[in-house]
Amino acid sequence: MSKTPDVSALVQSLRQATKDLSLPDEPDILENDETYIRFLKSRNWDLDATEKMLRKSVTWRTEFRPSTIQCTACSSYPGAHTLVPKHPMCPRRAAQYEHGSTSVST
Repeated sequence: MSKTPDVSALVQSLRQATKDLSLPDEPDILENDETYIRFLKSRNWDLDATEKMLRKSVTWRTEFRPSTIQCTACSSYPGAHTLVPKHPMCPRRAAQYEHGSTSVST
């Protein structure tokens, strides 16, 4: 039987080990326990591996600033990311699309 990790203690240890990290553009990420839990789970609760992964993630987010990226398609063509262009997604339209009818009457 596998031992259940003490999640609270691991989160506190990870917070302590990474207290030097900051994300000015996204401060909520490092203030949220769920972030630490998600990273810990992804590394099977291995604190050292999790710290390494979190540090790499913060470095990447600091360099590329993904929260500041604006989608030009969204601003130029509202609805550009819908399944059927120019039509909001609804169950009827989705069913028509799935069955090969890509022309949707309005």
